Amino acid sequence: MRRIKDILGIVCSIILIFLLTSAISIFAQGTRKEKGYTYSLKQLIEEAEKNIKKVDEELKKQEIEEQNKQRELEARELFEK
Repeated sequence: MRRIKDILGIVCSIILIFLLTSAISIFAQGTRKEKGYTYSLKQLIEEAEKNIKKVDEELKKQEIEEQNKQRELEARELFEK
C-alpha cells in the first residue's frame, strides 16, 4: 500500500512537471510571436516612411520639371514675338 502511494506520488510529480514545462514553453512561444509581430510592424513602418520620402522626392522633381517646362514655354513665346 505504501509502495503504491510512493509510485502514485512520483507519477503525479512527473505529470505536474510535464504540465508546467509545457505551459511555460507555450507561454514563451506566445511572447516570442508577439515580439516578432511588433518587430515586423516596426520594419513595415520604417519601410513605409522610406517609400513616402521617395515619393515626396519624385513629386518635387515632377513639380520642378513642370515649372521648367512652363518657363521654357513662356521664354519661347517671348522669343517668338
